[in-house]
Amino acid sequence: MVIVGKGAGALHRKHFLALARLGGMFTDRLNALPMLANYNANKKQTDLLVAASDELNKRTMNVVGVAFLSNSVLDFFATLSVALVAVFIGFSLLGELNIGPSIELKDGLWILLTVPLLLSEMKKLGAIYHQKAKAEAAQENLAPLLSSTDMPFNPDSTQPFSGFEAKAFRAGDVLHADKLVISPHDHILISGASGSGKTLLLEALSAKRESSHCLKGKVVWLTQQPVVLPSSVRQNLCLDDVYDDEKLLQVLFQVELTSWFEALPDGLDTQLSYCPELSGGEAQRLSLARALLREADIWLLDEPTAHLSDSQHHRLSRLIHSVTQDKTVLWASHKALPANWFTHFWNVKHQQVNVQ
Repeated sequence: MVIVGKGAGALHRKHFLALARLGGMFTDRLNALPMLANYNANKKQTDLLVAASDELNKRTMNVVGVAFLSNSVLDFFATLSVALVAVFIGFSLLGELNIGPSIELKDGLWILLTVPLLLSEMKKLGAIYHQKAKAEAAQENLAPLLSSTDMPFNPDSTQPFSGFEAKAFRAGDVLHADKLVISPHDHILISGASGSGKTLLLEALSAKRESSHCLKGKVVWLTQQPVVLPSSVRQNLCLDDVYDDEKLLQVLFQVELTSWFEALPDGLDTQLSYCPELSGGEAQRLSLARALLREADIWLLDEPTAHLSDSQHHRLSRLIHSVTQDKTVLWASHKALPANWFTHFWNVKHQQVNVQ
């Protein structure tokens, strides 16, 4: 089992390395699309990406195969071990074997009932070992990113937002603006077709993506696909902070999650990983509840009501508007919002941010 486990760990490391290389290769080709089009090199680069993708698929199947092999090896030896223990106890009770202390019927019965339980725990350990090997392999590739100081997350988050002005703003090589100005308490509506770069703009301003300028201040970030941690409802709401139960129940009520919460078996201590998966709308409302708990100067909203019905969209949009009156808000939305809520309007089109 140790030999197979070490082999699985080595394959995991190679798999993550191949995945990182394929991601880098794809990003390089994406950035070079204009040049590839000029030199008519699209077909050759597409073939290279297809070959690299096929190689990654083979590595993935190797990892899956070793994982199945590991489980099969453990199941086989667990079954064999129970059989050998049963044979040993049976022959000892018959007097055919006289090895070690004598075994009575009750002793033999107790051992036969205990051994499968012990081996089932070993099987659980094997599953956890594979998760550990996968996590260690991922850690080796993610460590350089987490230790990089080139793109600090939420810089100067302890300082109140005092304004933002960027001339010749650029987000990588795919988005730019002649000038962006944001004053405290501005409410900015960002519009544009799907895929035009609204999310990229918000990521760049919050320092989650390489850009020439970023906002400085404490930021709340609401996205179309909120992150739900595999932990309790309380931990998902509090994260690294501490709030009393009354406050947590209040924000759940504000985002219309009371009926969902009342159906949970353990209330705030319910482990979300053991419950039915949250719908997109429920996850967005849980993310909004998490944001309501934070005292942030800047709210970045990327389609925060995308998965809600029209009636819920209007109600929760009014809630967001009411709690952000004294905040700075950048709100990207395809759904209708009252124009009088906003002080400025930005439109993203053809890789350009146009300020109206």
